[in-house]
Amino acid sequence: MSLAIHYRQARARATVRRLVLALVADLRGTRIVEGKMVVNVLPAGAPDKGTALLALCKRLRCQSAIYVGDDDNDEDVFALAGQVRLLGIRVGRSRRSQATTFVPNQAAVDRLLVKLAEARQVHPRDNARTPIHRKPAASEIPPSGVIIPSQRGAPKVMA
Repeated sequence: MSLAIHYRQARARATVRRLVLALVADLRGTRIVEGKMVVNVLPAGAPDKGTALLALCKRLRCQSAIYVGDDDNDEDVFALAGQVRLLGIRVGRSRRSQATTFVPNQAAVDRLLVKLAEARQVHPRDNARTPIHRKPAASEIPPSGVIIPSQRGAPKVMA
């Protein structure tokens, strides 16, 4: 179980952020992860997105993955780059990020996903489970946390 406290619509965001962090700082047995105008409170041993990605890759028998994220709570995945074949893409540049690749905005992610879908149509795998018959509409693409696994070989990115 976790708690996410959003303060995007607060009038005094900086003040609310400081208050929330002060309130949760004394909670024992928790891990605090800040995001874009959100404070996440998780149990200290709770799995993070990196752990979830590793479990998903194991379940799907993937040897590599592409992960796109735009928030600090995606850093657990970006940190895996040295351990697994991962192309970690951060939306928006961050000096603190461990992502290996950056794109400027969501529109760039949308273009990347269209290119990947087109590449899969041109070079379908024999064992593909879900053929792609059309380009995804921009409204169908989530803003972050997109995972596109590859079962064999390194992921190919076409800009």
